Amino acid sequence: MAQGRARLWTIPPGVSFLDSLAASLLEGRLTDQFRHDPKNPLALADVKIFLPTRRAVRELRASFAARLGGEAAILPEIRALGEVDEDEGFLGESLPEAGQALPPIEPVPRLLELAGLILPWRNRLSDELAGLHGGSPLVAPASPADAVWLARDLAELIDAMETEGVDWDRLSALEQDNYAVWWQLTAEFLGIAAIYWPGRLDELGRSSAVAHRNGLLAGEAERLRTLSSPVIIAGSTGSVPAVAGLIAAAAEMENGVIVLPGLDTAMPEADFQALTAPDLNPAMPDPSIRSHPQYEIARLIARLGLTRADFRALETPEPERAARHAVLAAAFAPAEATDRWEAWRETIAPDDLARGFADVALIEAANERQEAVAVAIALRLALEQETGDGRPARAALITPDRDLARRVAAELGRFAIEADDSAGTPLAATGQGTLLTLMLEAALKPGDPATLAALLKHPLARFGLSARAMRGASAAFELIALRGGTRLVPLGHLEEFLDDALEKQKDDRHPPRWRSALPKTAADDARDLARRIDAALAPLIETHVPRGPDRAPITESLTLADWAARTGRALEAVARDATDDLAALWSGEAGERLAAMLSEIMGASTPIEADGPQWIEIVAALSASEAVKPRQMGNPRVFIFGAVEARLQDMDTIVLGGMNEGVWPTQPKNNPFLSRGMKAEIGLEPPEKRVGQLAHDLWMAAGAPRLVISRALRQGTAPTVASRWLQRLLAFGGPALAADLQRRGAVYRDWAEALDAAPRQPIPGRPAPYPPAERQPERYSFSEIGRLRRDPYAVYAQKVLKLDPLLPFNADPGVKERGILYHALAERFIKSGARPDSDEGRAVMDEIIAELLFEAELAPHLEVSWVPRLRSVADEFLAFETRRRALTSIEQSLTEVPAGFDIPLAGVRLTGIADRIDMLAGGGAEIIDYKTGSSPSLKQARTLLDPQLPLEAAALAAGGFKEVVPVEATSLKYVRLRPGHRFIGEALEKAETSKEAAITAEELAADALREFTRFVVALKSGERPFASRLVPASARDFSGEYDHLARVAEWSTADDGEGGDDE
Repeated sequence: MAQGRARLWTIPPGVSFLDSLAASLLEGRLTDQFRHDPKNPLALADVKIFLPTRRAVRELRASFAARLGGEAAILPEIRALGEVDEDEGFLGESLPEAGQALPPIEPVPRLLELAGLILPWRNRLSDELAGLHGGSPLVAPASPADAVWLARDLAELIDAMETEGVDWDRLSALEQDNYAVWWQLTAEFLGIAAIYWPGRLDELGRSSAVAHRNGLLAGEAERLRTLSSPVIIAGSTGSVPAVAGLIAAAAEMENGVIVLPGLDTAMPEADFQALTAPDLNPAMPDPSIRSHPQYEIARLIARLGLTRADFRALETPEPERAARHAVLAAAFAPAEATDRWEAWRETIAPDDLARGFADVALIEAANERQEAVAVAIALRLALEQETGDGRPARAALITPDRDLARRVAAELGRFAIEADDSAGTPLAATGQGTLLTLMLEAALKPGDPATLAALLKHPLARFGLSARAMRGASAAFELIALRGGTRLVPLGHLEEFLDDALEKQKDDRHPPRWRSALPKTAADDARDLARRIDAALAPLIETHVPRGPDRAPITESLTLADWAARTGRALEAVARDATDDLAALWSGEAGERLAAMLSEIMGASTPIEADGPQWIEIVAALSASEAVKPRQMGNPRVFIFGAVEARLQDMDTIVLGGMNEGVWPTQPKNNPFLSRGMKAEIGLEPPEKRVGQLAHDLWMAAGAPRLVISRALRQGTAPTVASRWLQRLLAFGGPALAADLQRRGAVYRDWAEALDAAPRQPIPGRPAPYPPAERQPERYSFSEIGRLRRDPYAVYAQKVLKLDPLLPFNADPGVKERGILYHALAERFIKSGARPDSDEGRAVMDEIIAELLFEAELAPHLEVSWVPRLRSVADEFLAFETRRRALTSIEQSLTEVPAGFDIPLAGVRLTGIADRIDMLAGGGAEIIDYKTGSSPSLKQARTLLDPQLPLEAAALAAGGFKEVVPVEATSLKYVRLRPGHRFIGEALEKAETSKEAAITAEELAADALREFTRFVVALKSGERPFASRLVPASARDFSGEYDHLARVAEWSTADDGEGGDDE
């Protein structure tokens, strides 16, 4: 080791890094400048230790405390290199530049400031230039929210240049003619940003966060040179130049100690030197070199002016783990060295290979869910493993895949394990985040009842009410005002909206039972809540700009600070409970983070303005990177780490999850402002540098005593590709190693399958209840008989169980409402008595159309399509009536004729209303039923699958229609009220042909009455059940109102013999 310089060490993978560091310092092995004196509690106080992360700092403190065994001692000063904001009191004593001494700008104001720079640039682009982007990743932002997303990329580029110390002046030296026109435009913009941004920071009295950190570290490097006490920098690869500068300062000190993580001392020297060799073509940096695990360490050693031989191993790993890493080192060799694999493989004894990977397993799950379950089981079983020192075992999942992390955290809930997830929860996924999103969506994209209902059901939404009162009032408001209507929800006028709904419901002859079951105070409770909603959302409703009746308003454009202030006031009004307490909103980590974000927006001086929908998108863009990390950790023995958070962590079992391409490593992201070639030309490292850092993290994590590697064979419906590192390992280790790893991993996969295994449950049969006769319906309407014939269970659910389907949320008028218009048009014209072929008839029809449109109050976008259809139906109806009256002598036309008659044999009463009955001059009558669709078909009606018209004929013959003398129906007709040529009249009766007998209206009526009576008698006697879907209209149609209750989708798709009795 060189004399007069720092002590240089490395701790190889497979050795507990922090425990080894603490033990060697206390034992005096780390540096001859210090040996701990147990009798002196201040012996450690002057020692300074720098580690990469705060989590590592906490773990090292715990390691010191455990090794000191409870004796009184002041621990060393331990600080994090990569996260200096908490250590400014220590590091900020000697900043080299005044600008760096300014407090760093917060992330949210920074994004808004950069977005404010991007938007004017975009607006200055001509249409011709804006179309030049072609397939480039940069698309000029179309809205302020797009600018915020793009500002994130610009911020990353600024950070990268400041981190690597690349001067902005290099942009002006770019050979722009070598690049596409669009990249020339972005380079020009970056030149403007390079001038604007530093000046803007000075105006704000802020500094760049990265420059501030660099200044702190540079100042600390100067300060270290004046110290005589030991200075230890451990666990860092020096990938950040400012940190590398601090390491260089410590390396020059007599009292300095450098401890590198996982330096490969066995790697061939020529291969190691090749990692720092200059690129053959500086414009095309070699990505394979930068993706090597030793790349950053090799660069650091070269920067320090040292060689690999200057570093010694502080400890030696156990033979098994040393053998494992010998294999990994060969497998991860640079691409140019893989031709030596065969020779290296011969140097590794088969027994060493088997011992090295004896505690390694490979889980190859069928899909992502099975992988998550298997990983959760591996973590759970790891807790039962014995440790050498008798302490409880610890296990961790390490994965860059946040989806997998969330799945595993959820699966661990099976075992009542709340893993300590280092990444936390996205702000948008917290209770406060979802409340913010729902409130903004409801208030600034008004009209959608589903969004407002979701807001009212949010557990934090109280509107000044107690939890119980809020539940009752919100249910009443939803059922009365938000369901079954056709109007948009008019925020600001909810009380009138509610009263209109109540008024319309007064005329409902058959109100749904769930509405009738509401308490007597429901209307008053809903009205009170309506007032509270309007008052709470008033700061946002004030921005609405009306566009006319039945059209959702637009919003004004306001500054972001104004939007943030209004949003905060509205949030408080929504979340305030009955005691005016806002603790549920603002307390806790999520509340504090939300408050900080809104405060930072209000404090920002950006000139950006946005309308309501744009403000929603901006909030989403700003909160995308906001994570909420709980202050209290979860289970102290189970952890979920990202690759960075896992550095230097000592675990008994490590699961490397999601070992597929795109995860290990993640897909390199190209910055949309600079192409790869431009980055190389100005001296920025390519994205593959991060691949090398992740490879080193994998290299270190693979030293765990027990290692589990997992991957899913499919992601969604697409097959996956195993990680390049896993492919290298299996290729180098050979088929025998792959089989052993897969065999051990199959144990966890089998556990996952067994965990969800259950005795095969019989597929539910077709429901076929037999209610007692006294509970069966005593009254049926004409229109219900078709349903009773096709799906008796639906009638059972509605009339016996008294279950009414919940009406859908208010929506634009649809087919049903259009059919009502057509019916009303035909009914009113017939009632008018006007001749269809006269000018008077045409005038009457025009007047009826005007009345119907006035009453319907159609929204403009519906008028465009509905009015032409209505007029077409009117024209076709007039033509139809003209032809019909020329052929048929009609004495009187009756419309909307009520009926009701008893069927004593069946013990039921038939009721209903006939659309139209024409009394014919020659005797007899013709019954007409208006239809706006193609159902029921003539075949269904003639075979009595839908016997409505024949039963109406039977009622007419029996004198069941009020004020209509008994008469035989001679004709039954469907008149399909549809535009154009689709308007047709279809008669159920037909003449005899050579192949088929005649069908008459009288016969249809008699057959329908007889079949109905027989069917009802069979139901009441228990001979037949109320079976589900006896005659389905479509075998794969599961849209019936009660199909989910009958579980139709299950039994109807079962194999033959498993779906119950179809009889």
